[in-house]
Amino acid sequence: MAEKKGPGEILREEREKRGISLEEVSQVLKLRPEVIETLENEQWDKLPPPVFVRGFIRSYAQMLNLNAEELIKLYNEAYGFKKEMTFFEKKRSFSFLPIFLAIAFIAAIIMAFFAYKRFFVKQDVYKRKVSQLVPILLDKQVSFPAILEVETKKKTWLKITVDKYGPVEYDLSPGEYVCWQVIKEAEVIVKDPKSIILKLNRRRVPLESFSGIIYLKITSPEKNFREI
Repeated sequence: MAEKKGPGEILREEREKRGISLEEVSQVLKLRPEVIETLENEQWDKLPPPVFVRGFIRSYAQMLNLNAEELIKLYNEAYGFKKEMTFFEKKRSFSFLPIFLAIAFIAAIIMAFFAYKRFFVKQDVYKRKVSQLVPILLDKQVSFPAILEVETKKKTWLKITVDKYGPVEYDLSPGEYVCWQVIKEAEVIVKDPKSIILKLNRRRVPLESFSGIIYLKITSPEKNFREI
């Protein structure tokens, strides 16, 4: 029996059959060619969380007139749901073993301590500096869905909420790259704006003149595009 093809392979074969280059796909989807190539090679661990990858697959499939839901189903079967459920499956496997319960309890206390330091302490820093935040004007003609990209120039921290997902925190090292598909809105808190390159639909958002923690809110035209 022939091995079942994955969504990345199907997308690549259809693109090549139509004679479409990675650069052309990149322009339509507003993703870097490297990201599209990573998706086609099904190197899922190098891509953002599954909720964003599903958005990439849907947009790519629609561009090629393929069945987006079928491709997302293949992705979920191969990787998406498996990754999201791994923690819960492991927890269920060891839930009746006292020794692991004890370890889990100790680990939970340690994690709670660091979560407190990471979330509440950083939130406190953010609240103390609210009066210092400076509004940033973004392009009102940006089209949605939009692709939000971050490249890091030095170690930094940011928190992002995309549509109804999040907030998610990132501790990023120099040279790291993350991206998200924004359907309606996104909120970003950046510890040091000089440490990142922020792009919206591949257009750079100028942050070099600002310092300290900044807060950006990006919304689609339907929600009265504005930045707070």
